[in-house]
Amino acid sequence: AGSAISLGNGRNTLFWDHPWLDGESLAEKAILPVPEAKLSCTVAEMWSPDTGWKWDEFSDHLAPNTLLRIDAYSICNDPDLPDTIYWKGSSSVNILRGLI
Repeated sequence: AGSAISLGNGRNTLFWDHPWLDGESLAEKAILPVPEAKLSCTVAEMWSPDTGWKWDEFSDHLAPNTLLRIDAYSICNDPDLPDTIYWKGSSSVNILRGLI
């Protein structure tokens, strides 16, 4: 699993299962079990264009250091800015554009 995700609008990236935060999945970092109903949420669904991250949806399940890393991200609401999967260590983020 040498792939990671560069977030665009967050609509094609699963919040818990895809490796969008530093190339790792948040499900692996959860300190409490994530409810089955939340596992299919996208990154975009955990973000509000008006207020930012919907902390109440996920903060109980993650350690404070992980929450600080999430806080460093913001999501673009532009439908024309897709998420991009890439191989870690590659100098080109566009290698696998559109494969998510």
